[in-house]
Amino acid sequence: MVIRKEHALALLRVREEELNNAPACQLFVKSEEAPFLELERMNLLRMVRPLEYSLTYWGRALANVIDEMVKKGLLEHPSKWEENFRWLGSEVIMMIETAIENGDVPGDLTKGELQKRGFVEEKKVEKKGTVVVINRYAKDVYEIFQNARPRLIIDRELCQYIKEMPAGPAESSKLPAGGRFPILMGAMRLLAFSVPTSDVYTLTALGQEIKKACQSLAPTYETVISEDIMDSLARVIDEGLEALTDEEKEVLMALAYIDGEGNILPAGEHLLEAYRIWKERSFK
Repeated sequence: MVIRKEHALALLRVREEELNNAPACQLFVKSEEAPFLELERMNLLRMVRPLEYSLTYWGRALANVIDEMVKKGLLEHPSKWEENFRWLGSEVIMMIETAIENGDVPGDLTKGELQKRGFVEEKKVEKKGTVVVINRYAKDVYEIFQNARPRLIIDRELCQYIKEMPAGPAESSKLPAGGRFPILMGAMRLLAFSVPTSDVYTLTALGQEIKKACQSLAPTYETVISEDIMDSLARVIDEGLEALTDEEKEVLMALAYIDGEGNILPAGEHLLEAYRIWKERSFK
């Protein structure tokens, strides 16, 4: 999950349309779609039809959190954020998780970053005095992260990018030129940064398996990895090749996930492991 200025503004825009009883938020030019598409991959927006988006349950929850935090003065309105400010990312979620495990108390090294994002408050504790703890908005965001399973859709172009990129940890300067691909990968929880201000990235466990699958598959279709493809592959294991339609078999064989007898090939093995991680939400 990656929420920068443009993503927060997009969520608030769709929320405003919803409050005005509009069935969806309509975009007027394709050039403004990138953050909306990334939010769709985060499972925070739903594409109703091309260039039209509505909030998912968890997207609505996050938009409401942002709106409340702005109104309470905990957070500047996203329009005032710096362009590359990562309000949320896997690394920020880890800071919140660590604080929760420590009785809501953030560590000295993370307190400042959480405060910058409006996620801390002071609390009086008997015999300890005033203690800085994470607030309910941090916990709300953590719940959203835990429950909003990302969409997983890899097209041929992104597949090639993933094949070529170093697995990391490495500086972002080591990434091949790819426009918004790193953001899209963060949206699908394939890639994470070490700290909010860091330029050092690493592939998550999910990202590592997807990379291995991309290195072995045959990119014969425009979409090489999707939820439907993963579901079909899992059914080969659970029910046998005969459970698939002819079209499903053709897709899996053409992409080199299975052979003609239904045996799982190397790309399929890695995709099945990615599917397990994705289903279990084990994104660390």
